[in-house]
Amino acid sequence: MAGGFFILYPHGVWMQAAFDAVEPGASEEKVRVILGKPDREAIGCADHLYWGDDGHLLGGNDGSCHHSLWYDSFIEQWQVGFDLSDHAVHKYHYVCP
Repeated sequence: MAGGFFILYPHGVWMQAAFDAVEPGASEEKVRVILGKPDREAIGCADHLYWGDDGHLLGGNDGSCHHSLWYDSFIEQWQVGFDLSDHAVHKYHYVCP
């Protein structure tokens, strides 16, 4: 940009704000609109279900979390898990130490 400048908005900051907007029970379609195209998709979820981070444990995964979408950034990952009816039942923000 001649004579101008721009500010880089870190992907992780934007992603965290979008991730925070995902509510329990949100449809997979709505999550894809909020977060965009996932970096990968997986069958299954973690052994324990959370809603955000370690401080928000929902309990063990009794099979209610069937599949998940993963969003990756430099040292962070965001996962949203869904039940068989494609509603969000788990979300977790992973950060590498």
